[in-house]
Amino acid sequence: MPIGFTINLIVMRRTWSSLGSLLKILSNEKTSQPAQKRVRTTKSIKIGCPASIYKHIITDGTVCIKYNWQYPNHNPFKIEEISLSRLPDELKQWVEGLVSQNMDWKSIKNMLRMSEDRLLELEQAGDRSSFPSSLLIDYQYVRNVINARMMKLSRKHVDHYKSVKLWVQELNESENTTLFTVHKNGLFLVLWVSEWQKEFLENLEEWCIDSTHKTSKAWEVNVKKHIKVQNSTHALNIACNSVYAVLSNMMHATTSVAYNTLYNEFLVKFGEYENFILFFNRMWVRKKELWCKTWRLAATFHTNNLIESYYNQLKTFYLGRARFLQADKLIYLLAKVLTLDYRQENVKTLYEF
Repeated sequence: MPIGFTINLIVMRRTWSSLGSLLKILSNEKTSQPAQKRVRTTKSIKIGCPASIYKHIITDGTVCIKYNWQYPNHNPFKIEEISLSRLPDELKQWVEGLVSQNMDWKSIKNMLRMSEDRLLELEQAGDRSSFPSSLLIDYQYVRNVINARMMKLSRKHVDHYKSVKLWVQELNESENTTLFTVHKNGLFLVLWVSEWQKEFLENLEEWCIDSTHKTSKAWEVNVKKHIKVQNSTHALNIACNSVYAVLSNMMHATTSVAYNTLYNEFLVKFGEYENFILFFNRMWVRKKELWCKTWRLAATFHTNNLIESYYNQLKTFYLGRARFLQADKLIYLLAKVLTLDYRQENVKTLYEF
């Protein structure tokens, strides 16, 4: 079973919650800096309503309230007005309740989907006097609710660096072995492993380390870089494929004699491609014990396919294919979500489900 997440390691650049925090640290000021005003990226949905309320404090301490409650010629029940307004509180509470039950947009969308008869009824309605309120709920609103909940669960402080430190403190208190190191260039490293993970590792007969990651990819890149045939794309493809075939045979050689024979044939057959041979000798021949099957006969796995499959599940179901995540959010997902699911799968295996 892949154990790619067992050693939980995060290396992130230290970031600051606001420009004011950064200026305060650089200038060593004792006074707090005002927060930066948020820049709007979308237009306001206000519709020019003149209704208003104002408060004025007079010199004698009394308060004067001016209230304009009229909005002439306004019908809040018109379809156009409703479609431009914010979601009603009832719909907001409904969406937030579903999100709190760990439902995503796909699950909520399935609940919002109308029947074919209802859609036909709406399509044929002429007066458009009413419509289902579910049409007001869109992907972006649900996504915002999900992000807000995730931030509430994962962010322990408005300052990103302090939030990570608080997470490390909580992991220490829950029987985890942790390491938290801040480097001079602003990078920090976070590592933790729980007691059950250490016990799990100690009882394994073999560890699957992702040591062969991108071996074939590195060869492919350098073959294309160093193998050159002038004025013939067809001949170039034949030469590259021949090199790939010999390298593959060397990788799967089962004895040192077979490996040496294939290696000597490789030098003779492709001696004209000096740059590639120099690259191969420098980067790969000196560590052949790590990638050639001859010196790995006792290994159970010769590829990283199981690890890659687990990485795909991690990125798809837990990280949402996001390329950039705050460190505190990543710690929360690994320590409080993924770990529990992994242990649950182990329990199922234990009881032979």
